[in-house]
Amino acid sequence: MALRIVSGFLMPKTSHQNSGYATIELKSNSIVDGSQNAWLMSRCTYGGTTHYDNEPCKAISIRAFDGQPDSINLSDYFFGDVTGYEKVTIYWNCEDSNAKITEITYFFAGEE
Repeated sequence: MALRIVSGFLMPKTSHQNSGYATIELKSNSIVDGSQNAWLMSRCTYGGTTHYDNEPCKAISIRAFDGQPDSINLSDYFFGDVTGYEKVTIYWNCEDSNAKITEITYFFAGEE
């Protein structure tokens, strides 16, 4: 089993700074077509080139925002096929209509 680390940060597009989502394909560390509510920046991959066998350890956080911290929701959902964990969708939503999320970081580490 080899260690695989995938990281980077998302910059929500102007029209999606209040709410949106992005699906990241973990094998290539790239945004899946059709979920382009954000740009992917400063991505980094270490280790092998396959999928995770089990759900990896994760850290997802808001790096920069304007608004009240208690009005922001951030969540994720892993999905894959019978071979393993291949993609993750990161969702963000601000209850305050004037709040804006400008950067979201992510970090995944696990065995492939």
